[in-house]
Amino acid sequence: MIKKNLKIETIPDKIASQILELISKGKLKVGDTLPSERKLTEMLNVSRSSVREALKYLEVLGFIKTYPGKRTIVRNVSEEIISSPIKILLEKDQNKIIELTKIRAFLEAYGAREAAINRTENDIKNLKSIIDEMEKDLKLKKIDFKTDFSFHMHIAYASKNTIYIHIIENIHSLLSSSLKFYREVLFTSMVSQRILFNQHKEIFINILNKSPDKAEKSMRKHLEYVIEEYYKITKTTPLLTK
Repeated sequence: MIKKNLKIETIPDKIASQILELISKGKLKVGDTLPSERKLTEMLNVSRSSVREALKYLEVLGFIKTYPGKRTIVRNVSEEIISSPIKILLEKDQNKIIELTKIRAFLEAYGAREAAINRTENDIKNLKSIIDEMEKDLKLKKIDFKTDFSFHMHIAYASKNTIYIHIIENIHSLLSSSLKFYREVLFTSMVSQRILFNQHKEIFINILNKSPDKAEKSMRKHLEYVIEEYYKITKTTPLLTK
């Protein structure tokens, strides 16, 4: 008996599948720029029209976005589902920032554990470079929100969990203005800067040593400290349960 409704995979389908596989495996990360249509045509040995059709399909699905000038980047797949409604809540009530940070603490504790299990030597090299930059900034009494953000995102990359990477990048994006304000305007004393640096270094060492329990605990401790400081700054009552 001949089976009906068999889907024949076209060349654009195959191209889209290859790109999706790279995104799924984390080889193409959120914000990465795809090669140009011409380059993809040469790399895959297919027609330019097939590449263009595949990219349009991926854009409709929400995996990529093409900007003026034909620059195509990998989108955060959780952006439209999570960002818009939560962004509205954050704008309406600044205390929601603390609620979202609590969720972040839970998720990033998991991320640190997974990073300690799955990290590669290249991940360690990247994290070590960021820790060195943090230490340099500390000595210069320089505060840089972007370095802090980069440290946490590289831990996410080290987890090798693509879904987690997209979700945590989205949470960081939602919190970006608040994180910048707290990190660069309110956490300005040398005492708080030293505490934050030591906490980041402890997380790094536990990931380096492949100690998932310790990595999880140190990340949780770090973000609970941040939350407690947020409460002090906003003069609200702590809701954390120890």
